[in-house]
Amino acid sequence: MNARSIKPVRRLINMFGALAYSLLIFTYAVIVGAGLLWLARSGLLMQLGVSPETVQPAPTTPSDTTPRAVPFPLQVVQLVLMSVMTVAVLGVVVMLPYWLGRCGSYLLKRSIRLCHSQVTLATLLFGKILACGIGTVPVLIMAMYDDARQWPIAAVLLGVITVALVLFATQHYLAKSSEVVEAKDVW
Repeated sequence: MNARSIKPVRRLINMFGALAYSLLIFTYAVIVGAGLLWLARSGLLMQLGVSPETVQPAPTTPSDTTPRAVPFPLQVVQLVLMSVMTVAVLGVVVMLPYWLGRCGSYLLKRSIRLCHSQVTLATLLFGKILACGIGTVPVLIMAMYDDARQWPIAAVLLGVITVALVLFATQHYLAKSSEVVEAKDVW
C-alpha cells in the first residue's frame, strides 16, 4: 500500500476514536452535572450558598404570549445573526470531535507512558475500556442510590457508554486488521 492510501485508512480509523471520545466526555459531563444537582438537592452545597430551594423547578404559570410585529430592519438583523450562529455551531459540531479525539488520545498515551508501558494497540484498547469503566461506576451508583428520577438518565448514559465501547472496539479491529496503521497513529 502506498503512502497516499495510508492517510484515508488512518482517518477512517481515527474517526471512530474521535466519536467515541466525544461520547465519553459527554457522559462525564452529564455525570458531573447530575452529581452536582444531587448535592444541591440534598443540601450539601449550603456552604457555597446554594440552597435546596434554588434547584427545585419553578411552577409554571400561563402567560399571554402573543407575538409582536417586528420591523423589517430587525428581521434582517435577526436573519444575519441566525446565519452567523448556524455557521458557528456547524463549525463547532464538525471540529469538536476531532479535537476531543486528538486531546483524549494524547492524554491516554501520556498516561500509558507514565505507567512505564509501551503504547501498543492492546494497551490503547485497555486504557479506553478502563476510561469507559470509570464512567460506568458513578452511573451505576447513581441508579442504585437515588430515586426513580435517575433511572432514565442512567439508562441513557449506560447506552452512550456502550456505544463508545463498540466504537473503540471497531477502531481497534480496523487498526489491527490493517497492516499499515501503527499504534502511534491511532487515536
